[in-house]
Amino acid sequence: MVNDVLRYLTFGEMGIRNPDIATQPIVDLTNGQYAISPFVMAHVHAERNLCVLLNQIPDERKLYLQLVEEKEQQVRNRSYLPRKDHDYKITEVEIQSGEWHSRWYGIVYA
Repeated sequence: MVNDVLRYLTFGEMGIRNPDIATQPIVDLTNGQYAISPFVMAHVHAERNLCVLLNQIPDERKLYLQLVEEKEQQVRNRSYLPRKDHDYKITEVEIQSGEWHSRWYGIVYA
């Protein structure tokens, strides 16, 4: 199983025609060793990149579509409204930078 994960995450493996270091961050040095860029690993969105990678592999597209459907269902079920069992107030904050300004609203629970 570890070898399978390594193959998926190795740059240019799994038949990827246009590899991207963000989706396949492991580089095979062809001498039995592998390299990983700490900068890339610290600054990637792993969940998104895995979905992008799975969508590029024909045998994994079905899994990708299933993950997309699950994520969309989670977002649809998320409540952005205040909880009814808590006291809260709506606050307004004005943000300015030079001539630019915007009003933002937030919920503060008591």
